[in-house]
Amino acid sequence: MKDSKEALGLIYNEQPVMAWYFDQKYRGNTAETPVWTKKQVEDYIKSAARGTLKSTYDVSETNAPKEGLGHASEFKNTRVLVNGSEKPWAEAVVLEQGTKEIVNR
Repeated sequence: MKDSKEALGLIYNEQPVMAWYFDQKYRGNTAETPVWTKKQVEDYIKSAARGTLKSTYDVSETNAPKEGLGHASEFKNTRVLVNGSEKPWAEAVVLEQGTKEIVNR
């Protein structure tokens, strides 16, 4: 009898990488906010600090990663990758929580 994961067709660490995962075009051809200003990011960081940041998502969704990161002391002063933000809400949250640098794709 096959292992249950094998029966479901799940093979660990052997998922082929396909170009469409990395080369998707943006549905509207441009992001909602394609250029972020320093002031915009700073305002988002201040809102994140107050727990009032509402951006692409509602306040409860933007506070959830902040609360989680607050428990991860090893996260402070590190470099963090944020992938696919419409607006710099995720970047603001990780910066407010003490990361040193953001790498954005």
